[in-house]
Amino acid sequence: MTTRWGAALLAVTALVLMTGCETVETASTIRELDDRVREVLVQQASQNDALVRQVTSDQALAELARQAAHQAQVTEGQTDRITFYRIAAVAYWKAGVLGEQRIGDVVAAGLALCKTVERRPPRDCVAIALALPAAQIESERRELDALEAAARQGQLDEEHLKRLVRVTDRMLGATGRLLQLRPPGTDIAVPPDLRDYVDRQVLLAYCNAGRARAFAIENSRAGLPSETRQEYQRIRSETAAALSQEPICMDRKDIRSRTVEEKSARDGS
Repeated sequence: MTTRWGAALLAVTALVLMTGCETVETASTIRELDDRVREVLVQQASQNDALVRQVTSDQALAELARQAAHQAQVTEGQTDRITFYRIAAVAYWKAGVLGEQRIGDVVAAGLALCKTVERRPPRDCVAIALALPAAQIESERRELDALEAAARQGQLDEEHLKRLVRVTDRMLGATGRLLQLRPPGTDIAVPPDLRDYVDRQVLLAYCNAGRARAFAIENSRAGLPSETRQEYQRIRSETAAALSQEPICMDRKDIRSRTVEEKSARDGS
C-alpha cells in the first residue's frame, strides 16, 4: 500500500526533471541540485520517525532551495534561471515551515521570467506556479492537525473554532487558485503527465478543504458562515468539472468529510 509520504514522493519527483541547458557547467549544477532534492524526498518518505524526518529533511530542502535561488540570480541563460527557480520553489514548498518566508519571493521571480521568456519550459513554469498554493495548503493542513489535536485533548474553545473557519476559508482559496492554474486540455505544450500531476494537487487541496469543513461542522454549534458554505459548493462544482467526475477523497481523515453530508444538509452547513 502506498503511504501518504510515498504518494507525495511519487508526485513531487515528477517535477524534479531536467530541461535544456545552455552550458555544460549549468547543466551539471541543475542535475546536482535536482538529484539532491530527489534524495532528500526519498529520505523523507522512508524515515520512520516523523519528527526526525521533518526536521532533517526540512533543513536540507531549505538549504537546497537557497542554493537554487542563488543560482537563479547569477545564471545568464533565461530558461536555466527558470529551472533554478523551479528547483527552489519546489524545495521551499516541501521544506514546510522553513520555506514559508522565502517561497513567495522565489515564485514571484520565477513567474515573472515565465511571462517574458518566449521559449519558457512549460514543466518548470507550471511547477513554479503550483508551489505557492500547494505550500499554503500544507501550511493550513499543519494548522488543522494542531486543532484536531486540541479537540482530542478537550481543549477546543471558541477561539479554536474561529481559527478553524479561517483555515477552511484559506484552504478553499488555495484550491481555487490551483484550479485557475490547471492547464486547459487544449494546451498541447503541457505533457499529459504534468496535467495529471496538477489534477492530483487539485484533488489533494479539495480533500484537505473538505476535511477542514467536516471538522468545523462537527465541532461548531454555529456551523460555518454562509459565505464559506457557498464557497465550498462552488469549489466542489469546479473541482468536479475540472476532473470530469465527482471528487473522491481516499485518505481516512478526508473520507470523514462525506460522513457529515447528511448533517450538512440538515443544518445548511
